[in-house]
Amino acid sequence: MGILRADRIAGLGGANAITGSCFFDVKNYLFINYDISLDGDFTIEWWTHRNTGVTNSDWFTIGDAKESNGLEVYIGTSGAALKVYSNNGAILTANSGSPSENAWHHMAVVRSSNTIKIYVDGTVDSTTVSNSSTFTGFIRLGAEFYNGSATIRSKMHMSNFRIVKGTALYTSNFTPPNTRLESITGTEVLCCQSSGNILQEATGKTIVAERAASALTSSNVEASRFTPNSPVGFSTTTDVGSQYGSTFDGFGSFATSTYMVPPGGNTRERNRGRAVFGGGYAGGPSPAGAQTEEMSFLQIQSQGNSQDFGDLTAARWIPASCSSSTRGTWSGGATPSRVNTIDFVTIANTSNATDFGDLTGTRTYFDACSNQTRGITGAGDDGSNPKVNTMDLIIIATAGNATDFGDATAAKSNVVSTSSPTRGLLMGGYTPSNINNVDFITIATTGNAQDFGDMTAPTQYGSGSSSNTRAIYAGGYSPDGSTYSNKIEFFTIASAGNGTDFGDLITARLASGSTSNGTRGVIAGGFTPSPTFNINSIEFYTIATLGNAQDFGDITNSKRGIGACSDSHGGLS
Repeated sequence: MGILRADRIAGLGGANAITGSCFFDVKNYLFINYDISLDGDFTIEWWTHRNTGVTNSDWFTIGDAKESNGLEVYIGTSGAALKVYSNNGAILTANSGSPSENAWHHMAVVRSSNTIKIYVDGTVDSTTVSNSSTFTGFIRLGAEFYNGSATIRSKMHMSNFRIVKGTALYTSNFTPPNTRLESITGTEVLCCQSSGNILQEATGKTIVAERAASALTSSNVEASRFTPNSPVGFSTTTDVGSQYGSTFDGFGSFATSTYMVPPGGNTRERNRGRAVFGGGYAGGPSPAGAQTEEMSFLQIQSQGNSQDFGDLTAARWIPASCSSSTRGTWSGGATPSRVNTIDFVTIANTSNATDFGDLTGTRTYFDACSNQTRGITGAGDDGSNPKVNTMDLIIIATAGNATDFGDATAAKSNVVSTSSPTRGLLMGGYTPSNINNVDFITIATTGNAQDFGDMTAPTQYGSGSSSNTRAIYAGGYSPDGSTYSNKIEFFTIASAGNGTDFGDLITARLASGSTSNGTRGVIAGGFTPSPTFNINSIEFYTIATLGNAQDFGDITNSKRGIGACSDSHGGLS
């Protein structure tokens, strides 16, 4: 089953629900790259939800609120009053205060015949103001823009944000709309409607996720701090139909008061196939950028953009990731210095990662494979040799430090690891030149790796995925360390032998995050050829069927050196 999403804005549920929202968590804001000019009548409306105790929080700013042509709407601190701010002061303070906490409310700021009014849930506030200013400038959601700089101070959900120029849609009390807002005559902006893309805008405007101006660089412009369709106030003791909708996302449980018919099919496979991507090196063109702690997730069998999952315990890139059907782990990596720490998450539950333990040594530029119980990290770079052949073992269900598993056939870094429930493969790498060697291990049995065969070309820094029979290697840096690869090749895991051509990626890339649900493989992000920069695109392929990859969607931020895992990789049951 799945956790019911509580951002069913009108509380109607099912087909009548308004499905998309954005969550602002006082880290980032949305910048709409459109210099709007509002003169005469206009309507600005949106749906909002704020949690307990949220005050001094902005919904939006147009232009610079210090200037007479700037407009800001926010919740103040004194009595949590709803305020409209312009020209260095509050031009309107709602007499009725702000919308209540822990519930969705429809909001509207309307100017009709030079009079500005505020409506909350269709009821006009008794306080109005006469104003004929032309409000101009760029639009920021979730931030105040004052005296030339942005201050992030929003921790609320927003949905269906629309600006209509030239028309006062509401001139007296009204019943708020209970369907998705549409682009009508005069619509200048319409966004925060998508359940999978926070940068969606219905009229063609460009939206960018940014941090405050004081901290804004190409390294920390990121979208993942917003969570489309973020759960709000889900209750396991409330009848589903009375409060929530009927859209499901991820794992969950139902109270005895909740009635529904479970889906058919193999019980073990219901809701399987969640991929989680964590860490990476984010930012713009090389070499600008920085390590990130962000995690996002997607359902492998359904195309679309990834959504925010939480954060790792620290920003890191090039970790080794593996998983069971319930837990995902990220081991080692660089922060930028090499580390030995291991994080874990429960794949079914969006949340921040928790400390698991430590590797036997600091390592990066390596990878991991796993079965239902064991995770094995293989080879890597510890900065001293710099290449090592060390393999570590963790028991995924039990937090604790890693122990020695055995050795790879050679000291190497930039390997790609993948597995069936019984065997793990270590493919390619760097020693200090590209190699085509493939090692294998029996996951259940500690010991040294053995030779499996060769790749079609010496390659490093690619990405891997698998079913219970096939291992896939995609992309990378090959064959001589000077070109990027779009090649996909495969191995039959149970039978030692050489790689075979599978097809091509859409985009040649290295250092991507890749995992599978046993049927599909997904490859996300990475680094592309000249002009070199991090990308956020996701591709997929069907592991059992030779052919080229197809477009899947986008991850929440452009980055490379991503650790990826899933609850059903390698055909886990």
